[in-house]
Amino acid sequence: MKRTLVIIGAALALASCSIYHPQTVDIPLLEAPGETRVDAAAGVSTFLFMPTAVTVGATATHSFGRWLGGQVHANYGGENYYLQAAPGAYWAPGDHFRMEGYLGVGYGGANYKSTASDSTSSSYEYNGTFTLPYMQLNLGWRHVGPFEFALGLKFGAFLPDYTYIKHNESGDAPSRYTTANALFEPQLQVRVGSERVKYTLRMSVVGLSDLNNSNTNNSNSDGSHFIYSQFTLSNGVVFSF
Repeated sequence: MKRTLVIIGAALALASCSIYHPQTVDIPLLEAPGETRVDAAAGVSTFLFMPTAVTVGATATHSFGRWLGGQVHANYGGENYYLQAAPGAYWAPGDHFRMEGYLGVGYGGANYKSTASDSTSSSYEYNGTFTLPYMQLNLGWRHVGPFEFALGLKFGAFLPDYTYIKHNESGDAPSRYTTANALFEPQLQVRVGSERVKYTLRMSVVGLSDLNNSNTNNSNSDGSHFIYSQFTLSNGVVFSF
């Protein structure tokens, strides 16, 4: 825990920025009507091992009946933000195995402006938003001693609309990116603790169809911004009611 906080603190000082990063959404593994799970987490995202986003977020999930559930999530990272909501269904066939499915939509964006370090360097700015309709399948095991294990598989359409301007260049003409991307975002999660309160560690990666193409401009020439991050490591606490 202490080591993770040190890593997050160092990333705060070094982080660049990105429009999209793998999200820190909780995998609740619902199992009974009337269950509520609330998760709070902090995460560090990277592109090619360079920190690109540091975020804090929260997820709330509730089971409304024997199979029906719903989830909302939001996170914020200074220059970037994201929120999503989804109804879902869950299945708890035995003592340990759990399965969930969610169908929802997310919305987020980023707004960032740099300052030139000297008269020979360029400043830049970019801003934009995206919409993310998605479906997610969660599988996992609860009540394995003090542990819970989960795998989440998110499939969606990343629909961006962002502009980028590099100043001190002729014309300062903005570049615009609006290409739709197929998104695949797997996530692993481990929780440990008591029945009511657990510590959570999760890792997630993202693949975006067009942005993974080497011909697409993922970063500017000095590597100071990225359209998306590849990997997120987060930790937090989940409360069960």
